[in-house]
Amino acid sequence: NNSMMVGTSSWLDQFSDAFTVQAEDDDEEGEDGEDAEEKMPSCGDYVMHFLTLPWKLIFALIPPTAIYNGYPTFVLAIVFIGLCTAVIGDVAGHLGCFINLKDCVNAIAFVALGTSVPGIEMHYLQDFC
Repeated sequence: NNSMMVGTSSWLDQFSDAFTVQAEDDDEEGEDGEDAEEKMPSCGDYVMHFLTLPWKLIFALIPPTAIYNGYPTFVLAIVFIGLCTAVIGDVAGHLGCFINLKDCVNAIAFVALGTSVPGIEMHYLQDFC
């Protein structure tokens, strides 16, 4: 059952993970999968944690995958992603209005670039992993 392999089993786990500062992964695992020693979070890790804490807490509201085989998790994740996209589009529209940028340039510069860069990074990581 895939719902038990990925995810958490309770909301408590999700919120405790959201409040935990995690060190950046540098892919220091060996070829055979042995774990590298635990790293302490850097100053940059703490800064990024506190900048992203509101997003972590919002997305921690999504139900754990152990509830109803993960179906509520899937549906609410799609809803939250849609709301997040709407907020980012609205903020990009206000920014474009503030700096007097045409809508077509704003869409290409902020919205399209903001949605394609994470995909490019994942494609790049998959090629080398």
